[in-house]
Amino acid sequence: MFDSLEVVGWKDSVYKFVNEPLGKVLTQLERAFGVRFRLTNKSVLAQKITIKFERNSLQTVIDVIKSLTGLDYKIFKKNNNIKEILFFKNTK
Repeated sequence: MFDSLEVVGWKDSVYKFVNEPLGKVLTQLERAFGVRFRLTNKSVLAQKITIKFERNSLQTVIDVIKSLTGLDYKIFKKNNNIKEILFFKNTK
């Protein structure tokens, strides 16, 4: 079934992913927010997720991904702008 939000929702800052690998989701979100996402554990990239972001802030998006995957993250800034988010498995 065709879902226009999955294809052109980005024009209205709507990002919908249905059973998509995390790697694909992060690639599209990188373009949307102009930041780089990295993972220390590449095996998580294949994890499938279903989610919809609608005009959400980058912070909300990062927190939702953290909640869905169980990964922690660290934010790297340059000139006070977020440039990269590193997701990692917390070993504590």
